[in-house]
Formats: sequence, structure tokens, C-alpha cells
Amino acid sequence: MTSYFPPDNHVGSWRWERLTRFMPADRFNVFVVTSDNNADYSSSDFGINALKEVRRVSSLYDLSFRKFYQFLIRKKATINAPLSAEKSTDGQRGRFLRFRRWISLILDFPDFSWRGKKRFMIACDEIINSQQIDIIIASHPFVLPIRCASLLSNKWNIPWIADMRDGWTGNLFSPYLDYPYLRYLLGLVEKKVLSTASKVVVINEQLSKTIKCREAQKVIISNSYEEEKLTVEPNIRKEGNPIKLVFTGGIKNKHLFRPFLDALKIHNDKDPNSIFLNYFGRDFTELSNYAQHIELDKKVMINHGYVSNTIAKDFSKRADLLVIFGWNGPFGNTYQTGKIFDYMESGVPILCIDNTESCLGSQIANCRLGLTTVEPQEIVDFFRKIRTSKFFLSELRSNFDKNAIKAYSINSTGKRYCEVIEELVSRSGLN
Repeated sequence: MTSYFPPDNHVGSWRWERLTRFMPADRFNVFVVTSDNNADYSSSDFGINALKEVRRVSSLYDLSFRKFYQFLIRKKATINAPLSAEKSTDGQRGRFLRFRRWISLILDFPDFSWRGKKRFMIACDEIINSQQIDIIIASHPFVLPIRCASLLSNKWNIPWIADMRDGWTGNLFSPYLDYPYLRYLLGLVEKKVLSTASKVVVINEQLSKTIKCREAQKVIISNSYEEEKLTVEPNIRKEGNPIKLVFTGGIKNKHLFRPFLDALKIHNDKDPNSIFLNYFGRDFTELSNYAQHIELDKKVMINHGYVSNTIAKDFSKRADLLVIFGWNGPFGNTYQTGKIFDYMESGVPILCIDNTESCLGSQIANCRLGLTTVEPQEIVDFFRKIRTSKFFLSELRSNFDKNAIKAYSINSTGKRYCEVIEELVSRSGLN
């Protein structure tokens, strides 16, 4: 049970594509219930042997205030009719938006997906009623699959696993972080729902500390990359050519991109046209606004927009250096963007703008994948070494810790997940 599944272009989809593809068909039959996210679902050939059925449920979030407000915004855009905040002063509009946000969080508590239970449960009940289901796995976010898994487990007496790809009350993107009392209530809901799970799978140790359940329930199983697709001989940079940087993903205001742009500015002022950033993703304006503020030459950054994961991976493999940003905010040390695993698969060195104590920073440092820092001058020195040393990038690649990297492969993480599933099913069969 998950909010995203292939071909949805989302990191939550990729986690489950890799896991289900790894599962041996002679030991596992997988039935998926997920949301209809308006992607192109015309092809049903996933090439996943263990996958028996994918059932998509439409209109899951129609009862949420968030969905209703989005409908009003679209309607306003269509008929050009002003909402209450139109033609108001900045102060009035700010107060309106804060009030609207507060109302949305109250009415949608504990999550905008919460009220989609009926449709989702019907689809799950039909599968459970017709198949011999041994275990239920529910992926978070969103909260809906977690809630339904808890209810289905109680109804059908089937053990379930909560797969926490992100935190709940410890989610660094959660709007409830700004409202302590609502966040306290959210913690009570988290604790109650997760208490019914047989196991709670968490993607890293730092995130595990924020999950509100018993320690005995927790199992650490990271996101992963596909070892078979690991690039053994990546693109080699020709001496004298500009450095090709690639970033894939999205940017928020609290991402640590400012030290990186500061470094780009310093380097480009001294060595013009010697480095270019290729940006693949949404929210490019976060970068471009700050770049304009520090007067960075706009030709240094090339915005390719939001593209498929296949295109982003292809460009990553042909880069000299991949760029990734940590998170400067609450729970920043738990941050481990799924893009890091696509980067690892590419075989290209990584520049990580983060501290080495975070999950993301420590992963890159432990695997010796490149440089992790928040200091602009260290980044400038790193660029200079790439420009002046013919063998610097090759030396970085040869220094990769291959054993540490393999620990994040689907062959390692998938094996552990299968062990957890079979152990729970075996234990359930004895009861």
C-alpha cells in the first residue's frame, strides 16, 4: 500500500519499484494498492516477476480542504474572479494566507489524505478477500496507507509493516512544525497508529530517533540503488574543458544551496566560463533569485526544467561532478534525499553541501564519494583542483569505498527486507 508506484515519477515510486523487482517470484506474490496520480498508465508491463496486480484508486483526496482550496484556485484562474485576498495589501494577504493555512491544518488533521480511507479500504478488502495475503506493507508518506494498514491488520488479523520513508511528526517538510500544540496531537496519532505495526522500517538511524514507536519495532533498511546499473567506467573529463556540474531534484528555501552559489561566484570571477551547473528539477527560482542577489553570471546556471528520471540519470552519468544539498532546518540531520542513490548509481564524484554529522553528509563521507562541506572556500579549492589536476577526478573515483557503497545496493537492502517479511510471516503462522 503506497501513494506512488511506477510509472509515477516520484522517489516513493522508485523505492518500491526496486524492492518489488528484487523479490523472487518463487517466494513472493505482490499486490499493490496505490493512488491514481494522473500519470500515463497505459502500459502495464512493469517487468517485475513477483508483481501480480496494481490497483489504482482515483479521487482519494477529494474530501480534503487542501483539495477543495486547490479547486477554488483553479476556478478563480479560469473565470478570473477574485478570492478574498485579491487586491488586498501585502499585510492583509499575509494574514489571510496564514489563516487559510491554519484552517487547512485543522480541517485536514492529521493529514490531507486521512479521509480517503473508504475508497482505499474497499480496494484492499477486495484483494484480501480473494487472495491469501500473509502480510501488509504500508509506505509513508502519505498517512493514508499507514492508517488503512492498521485498520486492515485488525480486521483481518494480518501482521503489517510500517515503511517510514519520511518521518511523521519528525518530517522536516511538515507544516505542523510551526504549530507546537497541533504537532503534539500529531505525535499522539503517530504513536497510536504505529503501535499496531509488527515492524516499523526506517530508512536511516537519525530518522529512526524521531519515530514514535517502541525501539523493538524498528528496523533500519535504507533506500537503495540498483547495483546492476552501477556505472563502472563513467565519463572522463578532458583537460581544459569546463567543469560540468549536474543537479537533479528540487530546491526549497532551507536547502543549503547558498554556500555553493557563493563558491560558484568566487570561482567564476577568477576563472570565467570554466564551470557550468546543469539544473534538472522544479523551483529553479530559489537558486536564480539568490544568484541574482550575489551578482553571479546567469550563464553559469542552465535550467533544463522538470524531466523524467531516465533523462536526469543519463545527464548525471555524463557529468564531471554531481551536486547535492543538505537541509538547514529542524530535523536536518535526518535528511537523506532519494536522489543520492541515483547519484551513487552513476559512478560520478559528488559535491555535498552539508555537515558530516547529517545522514546525507555522513553517507557521502563514509563511502568516500567526494567532498562534504558548508564552507565556500573549500568548494572553491575543490573546483580549482579539478581544473588544474589532470588526474584529480580519476583519483576521487579510485578512492570510492566500494564495500560501503554496496551496502546501499538493492541486493543488500532487498535481501534484508525479504528476511524481515519472511520472519514475520513465519512467526504469524505459528500463532
